[in-house]
Amino acid sequence: MAYQENFKRHELKYLLNEQQKEQVLHAMEPYMALDEYGRSTIRNIYLDTDTDMLVRRRIEKHL
Repeated sequence: MAYQENFKRHELKYLLNEQQKEQVLHAMEPYMALDEYGRSTIRNIYLDTDTDMLVRRRIEKHL
């Protein structure tokens, strides 16, 4: 079975105002904790299931 490291993805990007940003941060709070990089700026967030199902399905389509 071949392993493919790269796959194409479709991205949607949104601009958030300050209130929307705070709502997103509040919703994520139970699932995230600061680590040693906690002071850096996050520019992208990629969401998937606990088992990385979306990535796995995408990779499987190209095998």
